Amino acid sequence: MDNCEFCNLTPEEEKYLLYRSGYWNVYLADNQDYIGSCCVVSAVHYESLSELPMDAWVNLNEIIKALEPMLKETLGAAMFNWSCLMNNAYKSAVPAPHVHFLVRPRYKDPVTINGKEFRDLTIPLMSPADSARGEGHP
Repeated sequence: MDNCEFCNLTPEEEKYLLYRSGYWNVYLADNQDYIGSCCVVSAVHYESLSELPMDAWVNLNEIIKALEPMLKETLGAAMFNWSCLMNNAYKSAVPAPHVHFLVRPRYKDPVTINGKEFRDLTIPLMSPADSARGEGHP
């Protein structure tokens, strides 16, 4: 589709490709507000989740089962937020939605990469004991 951002990725954007299957392409998100964030994009232009064939759902499950443990092991992610919003597609004069999921790893502990520390301050993950002691973020 001519005006679809995911069907027309630039070579600069393609450099973030981590994995490609017949149904999905996994990219490291260019915005790393959440360290390890990825974008899982349907390899075929589907405009709605209801258009996805069952094989695509099965393959997505396989990707989830590989991606989440990898991010837990390599970066120490504690949990994940998956979202499929597609709102930006409707900001243009000719909407071109393309099914994709944003994956945001969430962290209980700071992550250090190349000597720089990253903290997940948006949603602190606390144990009930931490919460009872008043620890964490206001």
